[in-house]
Amino acid sequence: MYLEVDEQQFELHSKLGVAKKIEKRFKSTIGQIFGKLDVAEIDELIDILAIATQKEGEELKEFKNLVIDNFDYGDLNIAVQDYIIELQFSGTPEQNEKKLQKLQLPENQKNEIRKALGLPVHKTEDSTGNEL
Repeated sequence: MYLEVDEQQFELHSKLGVAKKIEKRFKSTIGQIFGKLDVAEIDELIDILAIATQKEGEELKEFKNLVIDNFDYGDLNIAVQDYIIELQFSGTPEQNEKKLQKLQLPENQKNEIRKALGLPVHKTEDSTGNEL
């Protein structure tokens, strides 16, 4: 996944090694961290993206400053949410659909994930048989 900040592209890595670094930084499991994003501080959200860039030293500072100078809160929030989805579903579209099928989630939640991943949305019906 790539993140554009001030016309610069940054690769956000999404393998387990990065997830482990995020857990170490926040001293919590990935599930706990992602469950608390709605109360996370701005610096914490930036740190999630910064860790994903795998940059260090001056490059890391530059990335953080670019985000601070060019993003509003909505941009930051969307970038982190998109990254979380990428962290969980970094495979091919076919692989991601198989992962979604295995999840114990309501179909409407799976469809939200499909939308974020650019996958076709499945039709769902309510209890009366009407299409939603």
